[in-house]
Amino acid sequence: MLLFLTAISSIAYGQKIKVAIVDLRPGVNRTQTQINGLEDMLIAELFSSGKFTVVERMQVDKVIREQRFQNSNLSSAQCQKIGGILGVDAIITGTINYIVRDRRMASDYQSRVDVGEYNVDVRLINVKTGEVAAAVGDEQGSGTERQLMNRIARRLANSVDMSSFVAPRQTRAPYFDKTTHNFGTVQVLSGNVKTRFCLKNYSGKTVYIEDVSKTSSALSVDYSSSGISDGGEGCITVTFNPNGRQGSSFKNAIVVTLSDGQRTTLSVQGRVE
Repeated sequence: MLLFLTAISSIAYGQKIKVAIVDLRPGVNRTQTQINGLEDMLIAELFSSGKFTVVERMQVDKVIREQRFQNSNLSSAQCQKIGGILGVDAIITGTINYIVRDRRMASDYQSRVDVGEYNVDVRLINVKTGEVAAAVGDEQGSGTERQLMNRIARRLANSVDMSSFVAPRQTRAPYFDKTTHNFGTVQVLSGNVKTRFCLKNYSGKTVYIEDVSKTSSALSVDYSSSGISDGGEGCITVTFNPNGRQGSSFKNAIVVTLSDGQRTTLSVQGRVE
């Protein structure tokens, strides 16, 4: 049995969908040793596709040993359990056969060797549901073994609905990274001091800062009227002018109103010397 672990890269948000290729077995006319090279080629091609990353195979072997499974006789349920323990989203299983087309004289002119081509079939199974998410197969034909594995990797990546492995991102009301700021001691001779309040938007829609009001003439605000798209942020710069306020403490409010009606009160405070 051929064991290795791979991670699939999810398209959305540049994340990666993890998949453990747990059980790829030698089929007709091949032994495990004879297909080890094909395993390495497939790992490389999966990685090169840009949609897959590879996790060390020894991690799979470690789980198998800990669970006391038999490497040569893993059941579907055991493969799925291995994937769950490893924390992957999917597992890949399959078979590599060698179809003999001819028998030819070897270079020693005393024995004959089989001449044929590889035939590969793999399945990608969703660990959570147990359903087959993709199944692909191909024959070597006149190409090289590397080309065969490249086609398998590409077809597997193109056949998988990546979104089925990406948990929907939770939405929430827009929020500021902070709502208060303490300037501490402000020296009149040092001039104006500034801070920023940044609005983060994960609401699933574009929002706008419609209005910003302040409770003191010592404050000035600067912000963009452009929309803040989902997943983005927009910042309000608040400037405090200490001139003429020496020897006093201050706590001023800024009320921000968004296009969806949400209203948030921000505050700045400190002492002028």
